[in-house]
Amino acid sequence: MVEEAMLSKILFVCTGNTCRSPMAEVIAKNFLVSRGLLEVSVRSAGIAAESGARASVNAMEVVSSAGFDLSGHKSTMLDEDIVGWAEVIIVMEKHHCDWVTYLGGEDKVVVLSEDILDPFGCDQEVYHQVFSALGILIKDTLECFLQDTHSS
Repeated sequence: MVEEAMLSKILFVCTGNTCRSPMAEVIAKNFLVSRGLLEVSVRSAGIAAESGARASVNAMEVVSSAGFDLSGHKSTMLDEDIVGWAEVIIVMEKHHCDWVTYLGGEDKVVVLSEDILDPFGCDQEVYHQVFSALGILIKDTLECFLQDTHSS
């Protein structure tokens, strides 16, 4: 569990880094910009990512319909370097915690919610549902971090 609320380097983790975590990354970046927190860096990675792969077509379309852009996204494999970079690591499923812990991030990791459905291979409606759920969960999670940071 995260010992101290820090909000300068946030990492979102899913499985392939082509759907959930890239969507989470753009949602978080937009939220932080809207709060004037331009100094916060947000990245994403996957526990089984094919490095350099593009975001899924459905993820790009859903994100685009919300006014965001994933066209430049290239997937990143979760490794010790990116775990070391992050101050807070937010995962989509409980089993992702095992990977983060194995790579030395046990004190940085939190599960966003009870397992967020992986929309990979599903239709666009499922992507919309996941994107909407991520939007609510990420806003709530980041609000908690902001409150903890300002009350310390």
